[in-house]
Amino acid sequence: MTSTKEEIVDKILSFNYAELTEWIKKRLHGRDDYFPLYFGDEPNFSEFLIDTFHHIEDERFRDNFIEILGKLTGDLRKLARKEIENSRNYIIELLKLCGNIRQFADKDHLMEIAVSGKFKGIKVDEETDLHADLLTTLASYKIVGTYDFWIKQLRDDSDRYYANPAFYALKDNLDRLFEHIDIFIDKFKGDIELEWGIEALINEYGKKEIVKRFIRLNSKLSIDQKKAVNHAFIEIDENPVYKIDTTVDKKYQYTPTAPQVQYIHAPTPRYDALATLKESSAEIFKLMGFEVEINRKIADRVIDLFAKRKKSFTPSYECWVCRCDTTNRKVSKKTVNDFYAVWEPVKKVLERQTRDDCRSMIISSKGFTKTAINAAHAKNIVLKTYNQLLSDLTTFHNHQIKLTQDFETLRQIKTIEGDPT
Repeated sequence: MTSTKEEIVDKILSFNYAELTEWIKKRLHGRDDYFPLYFGDEPNFSEFLIDTFHHIEDERFRDNFIEILGKLTGDLRKLARKEIENSRNYIIELLKLCGNIRQFADKDHLMEIAVSGKFKGIKVDEETDLHADLLTTLASYKIVGTYDFWIKQLRDDSDRYYANPAFYALKDNLDRLFEHIDIFIDKFKGDIELEWGIEALINEYGKKEIVKRFIRLNSKLSIDQKKAVNHAFIEIDENPVYKIDTTVDKKYQYTPTAPQVQYIHAPTPRYDALATLKESSAEIFKLMGFEVEINRKIADRVIDLFAKRKKSFTPSYECWVCRCDTTNRKVSKKTVNDFYAVWEPVKKVLERQTRDDCRSMIISSKGFTKTAINAAHAKNIVLKTYNQLLSDLTTFHNHQIKLTQDFETLRQIKTIEGDPT
């Protein structure tokens, strides 16, 4: 007999300390005996744990939960490099869990690992490593560690993504941050990280203060750095800060990507960027003639975006099931596989309900790794950045204009020939 979700939750809330420890570890490893990996709307290892913690009313149970996190992070210090490599997915989920629970105060173990650098070089995907995820978790607690430690991370050229959590960790001290902000600009000019960083500063300190700070840097920044700052301000719908010769500026063009969980949870106000990407992508689909639903539930899965458009001259429809990915890295093979596991049961339901042409798409903020592209090709999943989606809209619009022009030309020819149609 299958248990209901409520019965399983009640079972978990009855765990003693040892049982709770074992369940958390299994969940983070994706071996949850109570909640399968794709149970209902909980496709991620750590997200259900986060949600569970925030709904616990019993104070002792919450204390046990937090204490277990301290024990698990302490255990990470004992791992040899090979063990870390083999456990990196578990470690990532544990870091996400710690980063989302504000009451977790025992961060000394994580800080010790960060200072030692033992996670450096252990790849999470093609662009970043495990150390970047560790820094992100620490940055979620504002200034854990010293300013000197974070400035060192900002300057570290072995992985530019170390600079992103360092920026947010330094955000509470504008004087120190702006002493080194040129480094952050150089690492992320033309990228969404710079836009989000400036927007986070404006949201916290006000536009007037942040513009004043950048103006003070006028003599320090290069032309390219000023252009990057101007571009970032324009992208967040603000006026540019610096006056730059437009004849020179024409030679300098960015190809920015679209808005990602950026998984610096607390410091960045753009943690809700996923909804923004859903909404803006939905608007593009609507402008191309689609009916669009956000967070449509199909086969017990919540779909980010479901778009449907009637095909020309036929009674059938073109349908798209989309995932909107707003992480601060290129989409990985794992993300493609996770989406495929969601898409498969959804596809079966749609095929039973209709004979319409239903396809799947991942819309990304940062692009896609080579392994993700290969995996998506094998699984027939379409990959598009937000900018590519915008380009599709332009192509669609131009096609509509051409059809209208062709129709008008044909009408005029027929009128001249005496055919009133």
